[in-house]
Amino acid sequence: EEQQRERERLLAGSIPRYLKGLDNLLAQRGGEWFAAGRLTIADLKVIEITGMLSSGQLDHVPTDIVERIAPALAAHRTRVLAHPGVRAYYARFGL
Repeated sequence: EEQQRERERLLAGSIPRYLKGLDNLLAQRGGEWFAAGRLTIADLKVIEITGMLSSGQLDHVPTDIVERIAPALAAHRTRVLAHPGVRAYYARFGL
């Protein structure tokens, strides 16, 4: 019950604020990549975070949270995961 209350508190405040901030930063940087106009470690870190939030592994966190709050971040995740270098990396590990 305590975990659920804490996650609900985060879902009502910090998490949406964080996702919106990342969404705005992505837009400020041109809407495709977070830095240097190309795929960088910043993009990989963001997809790690958005993937965790959308995974269903966090109790009481809806899997559609990123799509609902920051759809550009959901599109960014799809774009990064489709990048040939990222696909090749994950393929090496059977992911």
